[in-house]
Amino acid sequence: MLGRTPRPPRPAPLPSAWRLLRGSLGVMKRRWRPLVGITAVGAVTTGLLSASRDLAADPALAVYRSLATLVMNTALIWAVIRLHQGQPVTLRSAYYSGTAALVRFMLVALVLALQLVPLAAGAIIYDQGTGSAAVAVSLGERLLLGLIWLVLALPTLYWLTRSIFSLYIVQEPEVTPVQALRRSTAAVRGRTLAVARRLLVLAVLAVVVMALPPLALAVTVGLRQPFWLLALLQLATSLVLLPLAAVYGYRLYRALEITRTSG
Repeated sequence: MLGRTPRPPRPAPLPSAWRLLRGSLGVMKRRWRPLVGITAVGAVTTGLLSASRDLAADPALAVYRSLATLVMNTALIWAVIRLHQGQPVTLRSAYYSGTAALVRFMLVALVLALQLVPLAAGAIIYDQGTGSAAVAVSLGERLLLGLIWLVLALPTLYWLTRSIFSLYIVQEPEVTPVQALRRSTAAVRGRTLAVARRLLVLAVLAVVVMALPPLALAVTVGLRQPFWLLALLQLATSLVLLPLAAVYGYRLYRALEITRTSG
């Protein structure tokens, strides 16, 4: 009688979201200068291109803001990886050497943007269904539209959870965008829900932190908030939140790689 084929060992459990966040804050505390400096270059550039409501609404400038954001994130992720490896990082090296993978990074980012289409479609359906002033929308209809939005959002959340780490992998030399996406999917396979929970904690933290400046202004100066002051507070928030998110994501990816091989 043939014996059963042994099952492959289960991967070791991932560190908790709190442990990942605490470790990320430790990295920020020790190496905040290069991380905040790299973020500031991109954030200030996009901030200047959004210094007024007219500039913020200009579609031509939106292209430059998107490009500046991509360049900044490429340099920031490169710096996070090098700091994890114990290598020195400067502002110049991050934007000079780090952006060598910019084209590959942009192609991966394009794939991730396409994965947002179902979520965006659900948002449009909900907004169109509930935003009309001419037709009264009942609570039941709102719940139905919200359910449709949720159903459409699920593929986006699933795809992003499995693909998000390709932004780090594509920084490796000679790795193509397709290879990066496949390796990210392989790293998450079998632990999609666990990874999604840890990414959700980061997303909730980001929403809460980004909501603090408008709430603080609403309490102190009322609803008529100066646009420049709100933009300044959001800039200060992004200088901490963006590098923290980059460090958190890379630590989670490394944990996936380590626990998969040590299970």
